[in-house]
Formats: sequence, structure tokens, C-alpha cells
Amino acid sequence: MSSAADEAQTARQRIAAEPVDTGSLHLLVYSYLLHSNCGRTAKAFARTCGLTTTGLLTNGSAPAYLSLPLNSEPADDGVMCIDDDASSANNILALKGKKPPLPHILPAADSASLSGSNSTGGSGYSSCVSIPDVGGLATARKDSAMLSSAMALDTAPPPSSSSAHETMFPAVASSATANLRQSVDADRANKLIAHHIEHLHIRQSICASIESREPEVALDLLSTYFRTVLIPPPSEQLVLSPLPLRREFDATLLRFRLDTQYYVELIAKNKELEALQFGQRTLWRYPDIFDTWLNHSLNLISGSAGESLKTHYNPLSGSTGVSTQNGTHAAAQKQPFAGHAVAGSSDEDVVSRAELKHKRGEIMRHITNVAALVAYPDPHKSPLAYLLSQDRRTELAAAVNAAIL
Repeated sequence: MSSAADEAQTARQRIAAEPVDTGSLHLLVYSYLLHSNCGRTAKAFARTCGLTTTGLLTNGSAPAYLSLPLNSEPADDGVMCIDDDASSANNILALKGKKPPLPHILPAADSASLSGSNSTGGSGYSSCVSIPDVGGLATARKDSAMLSSAMALDTAPPPSSSSAHETMFPAVASSATANLRQSVDADRANKLIAHHIEHLHIRQSICASIESREPEVALDLLSTYFRTVLIPPPSEQLVLSPLPLRREFDATLLRFRLDTQYYVELIAKNKELEALQFGQRTLWRYPDIFDTWLNHSLNLISGSAGESLKTHYNPLSGSTGVSTQNGTHAAAQKQPFAGHAVAGSSDEDVVSRAELKHKRGEIMRHITNVAALVAYPDPHKSPLAYLLSQDRRTELAAAVNAAIL
């Protein structure tokens, strides 16, 4: 015991003696404040500690977990645009008397033009969540013009009439270029912080919708802003990987929990017919997905995994197609899901048959329980009343929040 304590003490002393990277520390604190829903504090901290002026947010040194999801491709003018399904989410919120999240635009400025060599970034800031604001296009073009002016100072040949002036005052020209670049960096950093705060507000709206008995609103917001968190609803067109990769498995379970909660809320609102239609159309398709995964995992054990991995299979319609390197399966592998992964597993791991069988059994039992709610005149006084409890809504909201983060 004493030796272990001595080793721990030595490790603590070694860590304490190591120099602290203040920039990395500031980014960690800023990220923690965002994750803890302290938006105003995070914004004030970022400006106080210099995150808006040091270039840490824009030069690719920020950690990957601060990146925001990409929902659409950048337009030709370098501006991220919201796609049509964002408006559908806003319409749902408006119909329910809620204020939809305000859109903002973030110019997808090339970091290479700001920092010279940092073109890849690594943190995803050049393609943040597509949430634009009014006048964002003009702002983006203004930033582009400022950036072009800054680059012109470096690359454009000076007029012959002013060559003597440039030769006499090189420090002035260099200082002007540096100041302009710093201004562009600071402006972009402020936009990134605004996006992070908006990201926080959308996440809060999703959790609040679940807790306020409106999981359908949460589903629409998730589908609009956080597409990698959950799969689309089960349908004839749904295409999954032929083998149960961890990311799709976890996303399917999260979608199932949200769909069953929607069924429960319909029952609680005395919309039995709508609930029955939804259950038949959606809930009872989940066992089919697991059956397909079980069949393909059996093929994996029998040695035919190579052939399975060459195709993508629709478990609901029975259609199969060849998957190329740029096809469905390859594209899915680039979209990690988070939130429920077993410790020590990665997004690319294949879920074991034992876990598949266990979860399929849980799904069947849960579907049977929630389907039985419709049989009781007053579900709140039935043996299944626990399905309507606020604690279950809070637990689901926490799971969705963790998946987003």
C-alpha cells in the first residue's frame, strides 16, 4: 500500500512540476462551461482570457470536441447555408407556440489564408453547425474582402510610384497587414463563440422538449442540427450497415427510446388511434432491424463476413445493393455516433451476438409494455404508470444530452 501511495505522490509531483499550457487550459475551461450550460460565463471567460484575440479558436489548435456538427455543404461563396429540413423544425416549434432557434451564418473562411500553413485545422471550425444570422452573407463577403485586402498587401506588386515609400517604411506596411489579419481572426473567433452559444441553446431546447412531453420536437431538432446522434426513423427506405457497427447500434437504441417516448406521450394525451398507427408503422420495425443484424453476424461467424461487408442491406424491405468505397457503407463509416458506447469499444467495432440478443429481448419487452398502455382507461393509474413518470423523461433527456456532447 505504501509503495502505491509513494508512486501516486511521485506522479502528482511530476505533473505539478510540468509547465502548464495556458492556452489549452483556457480551451478546456471554456469547453467545460459550454457543456455545463453556462453560456454567458463561457462567453465572458473566452473574451477575458483572450480566446478571441490569441487565435486559438481559429488556427486549428482547438480540440476536436469543440467542433460543431456539419449539416450541409458549403456554398460556392464559402457560406454555410441551412437546408430545408431546418425550416420544418422551426415550423413545428412555431406551431406549438415556442420560439424557434434563431439561425446564424458562419463564413467558412479558409484558415490557410489566415494562418499561412494551418489549412486542415483538425477541429472542424471551418465547417461549424449551419446556423446563419440576418446579414450573414454580407458579413461573410465583408470578411472575404478584408481577407483579400490583407493578402494583397503581401502578394500584390507595389506601384512603381510608391516603391520608394514602401522601401522607406516597411515596418508600417507590415504592421498594417498584421493588424488587419488580427482583426479578421478576432471577428471570426467572436462568430465561433456565438455559434457555440447557439449550439448550447439548441441542445437545451432539445432536452427541454423531452422533459415537457414533446419528444417529436426533440426528434426534429436532432435531425436538423445533430444528424450523427441518431438514425432516421425505421422505414422501407432505411439502409443500415450489414453488420451491427457500434455507432449505428447505439444510435438505433437512442432513436428507439425517443420513438417509444413519443408513443407514451400520445397515450397520455388520449390520442390512442394516432399512437396505434405510430406503433404499427415505427415501433414494430425495430425487432426486424435486430433480426437482420443477428443474421449477418451469424454469417460473420460462419466465415462469410467478407461478402457481407461488400453489400448494404435494407432490413425492412429486404433489398440489397453493392456498396462501393464512396457508397452507403463507406459514407456511414465516416459518421460516428456517440452517447451509449460500451467502455473500451469504438465506433467501428461490431456488436457481439450476445449483446444483440440481449438488447432485442429488451426491445421486445419494452414495446409490449408501452403497447399495453392503450388498454387502460386511465394509464396514470395502471400498473404501467411508471412509463409516464417525469423521472423517465429526465433520464431520457440526460441520455440525449450526453449523446450530443
